[in-house]
Amino acid sequence: MFAKLKKAVLYGLVMALPASVAMAQALKIGVLTDMSGPYSDTNGMGSVIATQMAVEQFGGSVNGNKIEVIYADHNNKTDIAASIARRWLDAEGVDMIIDLTNSAVALSVAQIAKERDRVAIPTGPAVLDLTNESCAPTTVHWAVDTYLMTAPIGREMVATGAKNWYMYYIDGAVGRSAKANIQKSLEAAGGRLVGESPHPVGLQDFTSLLLQSQRPNVEGRVFFTAGNDLIAAVRQANQFGLTKQKIASLIGFENELKGIGPAAAEGIIYVNHWYWDRNDNTRAFSKNWADRVKGDRVPGYGQAGAYAATLHYLKAVAAVKNSKKGSAVVDEMKKIPIDDALFGKGEVRADGRASFPAYVWKAKGPSESKGGWDVASMVREVPADQAWQPLSESRCSLVKKH
Repeated sequence: MFAKLKKAVLYGLVMALPASVAMAQALKIGVLTDMSGPYSDTNGMGSVIATQMAVEQFGGSVNGNKIEVIYADHNNKTDIAASIARRWLDAEGVDMIIDLTNSAVALSVAQIAKERDRVAIPTGPAVLDLTNESCAPTTVHWAVDTYLMTAPIGREMVATGAKNWYMYYIDGAVGRSAKANIQKSLEAAGGRLVGESPHPVGLQDFTSLLLQSQRPNVEGRVFFTAGNDLIAAVRQANQFGLTKQKIASLIGFENELKGIGPAAAEGIIYVNHWYWDRNDNTRAFSKNWADRVKGDRVPGYGQAGAYAATLHYLKAVAAVKNSKKGSAVVDEMKKIPIDDALFGKGEVRADGRASFPAYVWKAKGPSESKGGWDVASMVREVPADQAWQPLSESRCSLVKKH
């Protein structure tokens, strides 16, 4: 009896071994995004599809191991995101978490990934802390940040002829950071911020904020909000006749400009490192992505970033041959130069910032736009060394000061 039982146990272990080994060897990427809230169009399922496209482009496997992509909705809630991230990393073998959309979500998940030595690649949130106080040896920030959106644009805002600006911004750390940066940028260019209205994410009625900002000394209005919130804010500003003044947006997406419409969006200036129609490569990717999405859409920077960052990550995993040690993978990502079809040449810096050129854009009006997604034209290129916070100003512990 004992011999039979021993034989059965050994047989069960042998039969279970291939499945467990396969599970251990599979490389898993988790796309943690906003599937149902204000960023669902600019990230959401579009980021999942972009990540899958990168995996397919890479060949579907790395070092002989199959690459799997899973996804979940964080609902823009930090506690939900943290719970999903812990389950993914502790129980489901996820090696890298990408997208993250919301800044508070990104900061929380990046810390959880750091504790487990797994990789976090925010391609949606703009919080500068990801490469400053909260930088980590397992984090690469591939999205825009508040420095990019504010530092190069002050001179463009003043160049419109408006010196006195009123600001509407997301209430929270990222919004306060953006406000401080735009104030500094404006003052350096000879302008100033003369008023402000912080607001929660998900605010669809901006009437009271717009009414209280109607002051005689206001010449221009600058928005630091995104997704459906920005569409609602600018449309309502247009109804009050406020878009006849100068408008700047510190977060620019094609989806939002199209949603606002060329009549209301005309003349809005913003800085971004991505636009779907910038060159042949961006157009080709955008067409392939749109075919997969099966809708009248083009990818935003978070979705294009998910594609490019996944490819760069997989190159590093292939070199390191160990996806389970996130810090080693990110070290390799910093060694490999970025030579990307969508974002150009650049590098992942010591602070985890993915650095490449950016651009100042201006929203087209009805007479310029050819319709559809022809929503913006380039004003100028911003070189990488001017687009991102200099390492000399970094508060990241990974940056060696000279």
